[in-house]
Amino acid sequence: LDFIKKGAKQREHISGDQKIMRAGINMAAFVMPGLAEKNKELTKKHIGETIGVLNEIRPTGVRVRSLAILKAALLY
Repeated sequence: LDFIKKGAKQREHISGDQKIMRAGINMAAFVMPGLAEKNKELTKKHIGETIGVLNEIRPTGVRVRSLAILKAALLY
């Protein structure tokens, strides 16, 4: 989340999403593979942390979104 300058920490996402689930609201989590590009260490870290977060939140559904970064974007 720091790498992509998301503006929120992992705990904040988990806490907020758990509140949504406890309120009985269906929630889909969106996963964006490819954020670490060809860096295998970052890829493994991203996958592991994503799985950990999903296991804590236990969302109604999980959606996978493709990633395309424009050259003009800061993340590029």
